[in-house]
Amino acid sequence: MSKGKKAKKDSGTIFPKNRWEVFWDVSVHRIVDLLKISILTGLFFLPLFAWNGYNTFAIAYADYQQEKAASTLAQIRFYQAVINVPCVMFAALGVAGGWNAIQKIAHAELAFVSHDFWDGFKNNWWVALLLGLLMGLSGGIFLLGFTVFQSTQLIWTILGRGLCAVQFLFFGILSIYGLAVQEQYELRVGQFFVVVLKLFFLEFPVNLAFFIILSIGLGFFYVFANPLIHFLGYALTSLILLSLAMLVGVLWTSYSFDHQINRAFFPQEVDKGVWRVPPKKE
Repeated sequence: MSKGKKAKKDSGTIFPKNRWEVFWDVSVHRIVDLLKISILTGLFFLPLFAWNGYNTFAIAYADYQQEKAASTLAQIRFYQAVINVPCVMFAALGVAGGWNAIQKIAHAELAFVSHDFWDGFKNNWWVALLLGLLMGLSGGIFLLGFTVFQSTQLIWTILGRGLCAVQFLFFGILSIYGLAVQEQYELRVGQFFVVVLKLFFLEFPVNLAFFIILSIGLGFFYVFANPLIHFLGYALTSLILLSLAMLVGVLWTSYSFDHQINRAFFPQEVDKGVWRVPPKKE
C-alpha cells in the first residue's frame, strides 16, 4: 500500500515498513492467533450458515416439474432473505469482536485474543447490530433480486441484478468502514455517517477491487454442482478466510484513514503498525 523495503533495527529484527509487509508478517507469525479469531468469529456465523445451508438443499432438491415451481422458489428465497436479517445481525456481533482483536495485532499493540475479542463485542455491539441490519436488508434485496429479475430479455436481467449487486457493494463497504470508524474514533452519530460516506466515495476504486477479490475468494465453491460440496466448501473457505479478510479490511481502512482523515486531524494514528526510519538529527 505504500512503497519501501523492510527495515532493520540494530538488533537485526525485521520490522514491516508498509502495510503489505504487515499483512505477510501477521499471516506468517500470528497464524495461530488468526485461527483463534476465525473460530471465535465463526461461532457467530453458525446460524447464518445453518439457515442458508438448509435453503441450499431445499432449492437443490425442489421438484421443478410442478406447475407452481416458480412460486415455490420465490417463497423459499423470500423466507431465506427475511430470516437472514437477524442471522446477519448476530454474525456482525462476532465481526465486531474479531475486528478489534485483528486491529490490535495489525497495529502492533499488546494483544490478547480472547480479551480483545470480548472488548470489541462489548464496546461496539450497537454499531455491529445497526450495520448488521443494513447488511441483512441489503443482502435480502440482493438475494431476491436474483429471483425477481429473471426477464426473458437479457438486458433487463443484467441491469436488475447489477443494481442489486451495486447496492450490496455499497452497504458491504459501508459496514466495514463503519466498524473501523467506531473502533478507532469517538464520533457522534452524525459525524460517524459523514466520515463513512466520505471514505466510501473517495476510495471507490479500491473499495470495488477489495469487494470483488473477497467475493471471488468466498464464492469459489459455487462452481460445484453438488449442493453438499457447494455448502461445505463455502462454509469451510469462509471460516479459513474470515480472519484474513478482516486483516485485509483493517489494513485497508487504516490506509484510507491515513490519507483522508488522520494526517490532518489525528496524526497520532498515522502508520499504526508500520515501522518508520527515525529522522536524522542535524
